[in-house]
Amino acid sequence: MKRKIKKLLKKSVLLKYGIYPYIIAFALIAVLPLLRYTPFPENNLHGAAETKQPMVTVNLPFEDGSYAIFNTDTNKLVAHDSGFTKSFALPGGGYRIEFAEKFGYSTPNAQKFYLSPSSDVIVNADFYPIYNYPLLGVKIFPENAMYKIYDEQGKMVANGKGSDFFQMPAGNYKIEFLSLPGFKSPGNNSFFLADGVITTVNAAYGVR
Repeated sequence: MKRKIKKLLKKSVLLKYGIYPYIIAFALIAVLPLLRYTPFPENNLHGAAETKQPMVTVNLPFEDGSYAIFNTDTNKLVAHDSGFTKSFALPGGGYRIEFAEKFGYSTPNAQKFYLSPSSDVIVNADFYPIYNYPLLGVKIFPENAMYKIYDEQGKMVANGKGSDFFQMPAGNYKIEFLSLPGFKSPGNNSFFLADGVITTVNAAYGVR
């Protein structure tokens, strides 16, 4: 009697759901042992996250100096920038850095360097002033005052903050002193730079 009831139940289940529940059950039984022994790639992911490219840091003595970095094997340009200090992440290998000319300064020679995967490189650009050009000296009060210098075509050729010196070709120039909160700007001042001469521009902001 019990066997007959079991057969009837089994037959009713097959009629209602078909053979799919049995296929799913067998598949789970087959997969569970594999899940127990399958390693997870946590270590590989962690190692990839920790991998970093070596860095090259370029130091320049002024903001408007520019340079380009080439791969020495392919002579391909890989980076270029300007400014005081910049860092680049590059693949390991051989490189060459070339510096753009800056008026009034000697241009550093191109430098070659090698980046290994485990070390970084620092490149210092040594620009030395050439003193046979006209020299402009700006003396200003207060020292946090800012200004711009234009050539006779109206093109801005320099900007500064506080007292400073500039080397520029001989010619006519105009200096514009910018507004400063709490002070009255001295306005604009025109001047001429001659070869072999130091020209000084003095300016003082008035108190409002």
